[in-house]
Amino acid sequence: MPETITTYEPDNSLKKGYISLFREIFNEVKNNKWLTYQLFKRDFIAVYKQSFIGILWVLIVPLVSVGTFIVLNQSGIFNIGEIDVPYPIYALLGMAFWQLFATGVVACSNSLVSAGAMLTKINFSKKSLVIASTGRSIVTFLIQFVFVCILFVCYWMHRV
Repeated sequence: MPETITTYEPDNSLKKGYISLFREIFNEVKNNKWLTYQLFKRDFIAVYKQSFIGILWVLIVPLVSVGTFIVLNQSGIFNIGEIDVPYPIYALLGMAFWQLFATGVVACSNSLVSAGAMLTKINFSKKSLVIASTGRSIVTFLIQFVFVCILFVCYWMHRV
């Protein structure tokens, strides 16, 4: 009887192609949207419910950061040069995009680290955990973006 040789290969999703890979990711996210929403809601409420001023932190942190940059710019400590928009709008929009990126990366990694026991014991979509943690950063960004739009309107009305 001939000897049978069994060869194991890792599941390399790139052999299927990028379109197939993204289709699988999209289907997994679509099938687990309830879990993603529940994880997002849990994290979002936990962060802002435990503080005295609650969701106002979404506005206070960027306003203090932008205020600091405005004071530093006006005092001459640093000079950014000529820009076509008012500096507060420039600073707030820059801070909003940076915070979206920075808090998104930190939140994703923290969610995976803090859910270590859950990841090993329960079979669920890990993408849901990452997307839910990124959701808080996106909501914060959208609130800050609304504030930037209000500043645009205020500066436009002041200019006219």
